[in-house]
Amino acid sequence: MPTPKQPVKFKTGDRVAEKPKPTELQTMTDLSPATQAVLNALGCTQNLNALDIVKKGIAAIALRSAASQVAPLDYQSFFSSKEFNKGLEVRNEVIYYQLLDIADELENG
Repeated sequence: MPTPKQPVKFKTGDRVAEKPKPTELQTMTDLSPATQAVLNALGCTQNLNALDIVKKGIAAIALRSAASQVAPLDYQSFFSSKEFNKGLEVRNEVIYYQLLDIADELENG
């Protein structure tokens, strides 16, 4: 357990970050257009407050769920053309990973 003088640290993906102090506001910088569109739809402001941070987490969870339901990795197409089927399967994987990229950026951005 950290002493009160040490900053609290938490792991986010491959990096360890310091937990923001409750009085500090996080800002949205260098986000992809897709992630910015999600934040705009959520009504998040430029300086993220505590509610905006919760909204980001909920949106990331929803995107991960949508990715697994809308574009599952085990998707198989059964049209008569093998090339067409492969194209659909690759397109599905692209959508899946794009949704996960947006979710990652919401959680870590």
